[in-house]
Amino acid sequence: MVNDMKSKWYSVKEDNVLNISEQKKYRDVFILDEIGGYGIYAKNFIRELNQIDADVINVHMDSVGGNITDGIAIYNALRGHKSEIHVHINGIAGSIASIIILAGDKIYIPENAGIFLHLPMYAEMDYPNRQDMTEAIEVLGNFERVLTSTYMKHTGKDEDYIRQLLEAETWLFGQEAVDFIGEQAEVVEKIAMVARMKDLEKYPFSASLPSGDGEQDEPEVDNMKDEIKAEATEEVVEASVEATEEVVEVAEEVVDSSSPDHEEAVDAIIDADLEKLAEEEEEEELEEVDAEAEEAEAVLACEKERVSDIIALAEKYAVDASVALQAVKDEVSVGDFKDSLLDVLAKQPASRKIVSSPEGAKASVSELREQLDNATDPKQKYLLAKQIKSLR
Repeated sequence: MVNDMKSKWYSVKEDNVLNISEQKKYRDVFILDEIGGYGIYAKNFIRELNQIDADVINVHMDSVGGNITDGIAIYNALRGHKSEIHVHINGIAGSIASIIILAGDKIYIPENAGIFLHLPMYAEMDYPNRQDMTEAIEVLGNFERVLTSTYMKHTGKDEDYIRQLLEAETWLFGQEAVDFIGEQAEVVEKIAMVARMKDLEKYPFSASLPSGDGEQDEPEVDNMKDEIKAEATEEVVEASVEATEEVVEVAEEVVDSSSPDHEEAVDAIIDADLEKLAEEEEEEELEEVDAEAEEAEAVLACEKERVSDIIALAEKYAVDASVALQAVKDEVSVGDFKDSLLDVLAKQPASRKIVSSPEGAKASVSELREQLDNATDPKQKYLLAKQIKSLR
């Protein structure tokens, strides 16, 4: 599978992660950009999705939305997959992304993450005439009924309530989003990026959410450790016995020897043993130095990745560079930095209409792009991007 997020809006991890406690295989899937963008369509995503053989698929979502038909196809593919689907909203599930997350058997929403609902829009129209407009209204009405019925099916809310939310272009964060979705959703403090946990001994429940106190029982892991330790001890004992027997045999041969030079022979054996021991100690010291160098390189690589991810988040949410630099200096983790950004965004008041133009005038694409570059509110950025797309 190709998982290049630079040219795709989704990424599928190549390997499963084993949850030792549950004896289940988990696989991580990420949707982190405009759905259906970059010339990559739902069929590409579904092709890779259907190749996954796992007990549970973790879908990590942070998208402002995208193409309606692609989103509906992805929703249906997830609903029909044999695996259990766990959805983690890492930031925003906007527009059609708020439909895709409803395919989850379980939906985890941090307190500072949320969903965005609005009426479907038709951007593919160049110089429409009256008939084009009539047809567009009919198409939009059909999609509106499809989306409304999907929301109703999963949330249990009535049609009038759903339509009010769509017409008001509604943002729902944390507990509000959970209350809207229903029993399949729950609020969490933060999401565990389970596919990046490689040390199964350190993270015995690798693919499951952490408990409230951050600790989990690991009886099976302890048993495995005891078994491995016992086997290793038996091997060491057997090897020690064999080595001792060989030394005794050699010593007996030397002592029993009737040669007058037997003392010199013993000294030669001792010298050889000491030389071999010195060589082994030197090799062990070199191995320790190499291990320390590798560990230092790994630490440096992790630090570079942290700095790069923090800068990327600052650019994504249009945060001043000084904030990112301070986070790097304070050794803030990428997850905590993103949480702090989303906390700020969640507390900002929502505005239904972000971009306004004088009556009879229409902002050019270049003007809108300039506004998009200067925007800091994710809702404002979403609406600006939507307007730019409609003008293209």
